[in-house]
Amino acid sequence: MIPDLPHIDHNQWIICKNNSDFRPITFEWYKFIGQLSASIANIKFHSPVIKIINNVNYSIMIGLLNRCSRLMLSNIALSHKGKFGETTAIIDRCIFESAIKLRWLIKKDNEKAFKFFLAKGLITEVVLKEKIQSNIDNREGKILPIENRMIDSANKHIRLSGLDEQEIKANNNKLPNLSSMIDELEESEFLYIAGQRIGSHHVHGNWPSLLFHYLEEDEEQGLKPRGHNCEPQIDLYLFISFIIIMTLEQYTTYIIRSEHTKGFLLTLSSVRGELIKIYEEIVEDDFK
Repeated sequence: MIPDLPHIDHNQWIICKNNSDFRPITFEWYKFIGQLSASIANIKFHSPVIKIINNVNYSIMIGLLNRCSRLMLSNIALSHKGKFGETTAIIDRCIFESAIKLRWLIKKDNEKAFKFFLAKGLITEVVLKEKIQSNIDNREGKILPIENRMIDSANKHIRLSGLDEQEIKANNNKLPNLSSMIDELEESEFLYIAGQRIGSHHVHGNWPSLLFHYLEEDEEQGLKPRGHNCEPQIDLYLFISFIIIMTLEQYTTYIIRSEHTKGFLLTLSSVRGELIKIYEEIVEDDFK
């Protein structure tokens, strides 16, 4: 079930090194890691390799892992012609957050953490239902078709979570923010700044993001709208690849029975080694 490893020949290495641009190589590894994430996420709940775990909790984890995979493959589709740098930066921030949440849930390894995750996302559904019901009451019980659809959707989300509305209300503010999760994972402050704070600029359209992706200097009018010429950043594929490899290592160790992890962990270790080799080539000049 493990996809084929990328084949990078010696000539490709020489070309990338001469151009000081390893994106053609990191692109292939990024694509492979996205495919590998999808493969691991699709291991069925009842597979004999999976440890006994709550069904809903397993669904949360494979959902987060599949989200990472799908977004990585979306980035591949967007960036393969060297465009959409502004969009890939936003998607990378989403991948980063999902990976951190998954790793945090695994590290906590208790029912409360999964309940906090569910409640945080479901509180909007509960509030929406209450607002709709208030509007229905004001109309003396008349229900609009769109309200029926919205209530049915909210009820489905709540039902599949295994929580009731009182549990959701009681736990909706207990999920820590991303910074606190990173602290609990004992990651460096740099990871938070690079992955979360800078990434948030691109999500929210803050001033640094506007200058980086959407504006350019002009001698006559100062700043003007930038055209559709925004290349993906040089380290686009590498940073997220490292994050996802770390996540997959932690996930497979947590969810797969120890006698079945060897093949996965050997593959992940090998990929990590290739990423480190590329990283060392990229930063070589930075430390001279």
